[in-house]
Amino acid sequence: MKTQFYFYRLLPICISISMILVSSCGRYIPTEIENGKLLGIVPVQYSKGAYIEVRAVPNTSRGEVFRQARRWAAFNIGDPKLALSLSDNVTGDLITTGSLLPTQITTKRSVILVPGIDYAATIECYDNQYRVTLTNFRMNGQVGPHPLEMRHTSVTIKKQKEQLKLLDKRAKGILADLAEFIAGEVHPVSTVSER
Repeated sequence: MKTQFYFYRLLPICISISMILVSSCGRYIPTEIENGKLLGIVPVQYSKGAYIEVRAVPNTSRGEVFRQARRWAAFNIGDPKLALSLSDNVTGDLITTGSLLPTQITTKRSVILVPGIDYAATIECYDNQYRVTLTNFRMNGQVGPHPLEMRHTSVTIKKQKEQLKLLDKRAKGILADLAEFIAGEVHPVSTVSER
């Protein structure tokens, strides 16, 4: 009888604590867009954070650009099987996913954790050029996986800006690495006048 009394007395407290814990797990709000960018940092295309770049590769066939893009993906994506699973030599398209490892930013007053970030990458190869798109960024960790375009209410705008600045730097590094790799590895197509 005594245990039943304690059970009914503690039941409202347990329910209240459970409701607080459950309600705090799912509070996401859209990240603010300033000047066409998430918090003025990450470019937005079709309502998603996206980095799009078109690069010229003079005197290079689509097949050679495609070959080097596949090689880059195999060398730089964590799982090579996944890196090469969606590629089409006929169209010159390569679709893959990648991950950025978690890291931290140390400031004078605090340490900001930047969770791991997954993303999708497409590389469209053409004669003399290619177009690469990095998009569908998903932040892992923090309170749970969520799209980059959403911010958990427990994450301050200042903290998210720092996270986005680091993502911006890393995404631009991926684009630069791809450009450097392809430029350094392609074998230009010889023309009739060169023979």
